[in-house]
Amino acid sequence: MMKRRYLLGVALWITVQILYAQGTVTIGKTMYQNQAFTAKDKHIFDTDWEGLRVWRWSKAQNYCEKLKLDGYDGWRVASKKELEKIMTSTPSESGLYVKLEFSKKMPPLGGKYDDVWFWTRDSKSSKVAAFVNFKKHKVGWAEKSYKGYVLCSRNVGKTVKQQGGIVKLKRSILFEYQKKVWRSDMTQKGTMRLGNYSLLYFYCQNFPNASIPTASKLIKHKKTTYFFAYKGKNKKSLNLYRTNGTTKGAKKVGSIGNHVAYSPIWVGDKLYFFSSESLPQQDYPAEEKLWMFDTKTNRLRYMGETVTNNSYDILFPFAQSKTKLFFKRWSYGKGTIAGVWVVDQQKGFKKVKSFKKMPDHLKSIKVAGKNYKLTPLKTLP
Repeated sequence: MMKRRYLLGVALWITVQILYAQGTVTIGKTMYQNQAFTAKDKHIFDTDWEGLRVWRWSKAQNYCEKLKLDGYDGWRVASKKELEKIMTSTPSESGLYVKLEFSKKMPPLGGKYDDVWFWTRDSKSSKVAAFVNFKKHKVGWAEKSYKGYVLCSRNVGKTVKQQGGIVKLKRSILFEYQKKVWRSDMTQKGTMRLGNYSLLYFYCQNFPNASIPTASKLIKHKKTTYFFAYKGKNKKSLNLYRTNGTTKGAKKVGSIGNHVAYSPIWVGDKLYFFSSESLPQQDYPAEEKLWMFDTKTNRLRYMGETVTNNSYDILFPFAQSKTKLFFKRWSYGKGTIAGVWVVDQQKGFKKVKSFKKMPDHLKSIKVAGKNYKLTPLKTLP
């Protein structure tokens, strides 16, 4: 009885909370993006390519303007003064001159360019803008055509559009407490746990247009909420569940085995996501799988591998239409993009176009005689 009263208090407290930050740090009146950079970011930086969180100056501004993180929008590329505020006079254990809460999530050192420098939003002219280098403890100016890492910031006090880990229903809410899913209609009797599940974060890597917090446990689509969890004490099989928030609990719709899930992309009523044995923030995946859950048929399907252990090629999503998800194939050995692939509902990946040189802005593409208008994914998983 006492625990239920306490949980009712938790539910009421959640409804009035504004901040549920998983990938941000607030210093004074400035909120900073603090998502972990990945091995993919470092690879892009070393190969003078663009994507994820590595951009030339103009595209860096676009990336931050479209960012939605931990329920917040209104982001901009951090200014020179804002980045100087998190710079330290002595290096951390990582060798970077940056505050401890940021140092563990910075890009790795080494590689072709053993450097960690970021664009700022400060512009000196049409061709030159300011940068901050956390490896060399340096602030300077560079041509806007160069590629640099991006860290976004925002003023504290902007309106929150959504809260990670909290789902508002018509007459109740779903929330996460101690790795369990709870439901509450703001009464003691109506506050209850939905099954014996051990929740796992559903990680989103740098997806400003995914409409899901960076590390969310509960994902709402229309009237249904989805979450990944282990059943009871079984930690060897990660399952996908759905619930409509009623007292009947949740229903298992599929399993991805001994993997973790990340980078969800909604394409219509289909949820695409990736899985591997470890998160890309922790280690570059030797093998990465693509999955698709069709909410209309309630069927989870394995679509194919995007990263293969013995291959120098990877597939990564770059655009979507109203019904399809499109991939580019990147060759590590050649350092080139070989073509465009689409996810076929029956056969997995299917090549639809080859290019000698990939266009920077591909607006449409033809598949099986039908032309599809492409909407770019603003950044990659």
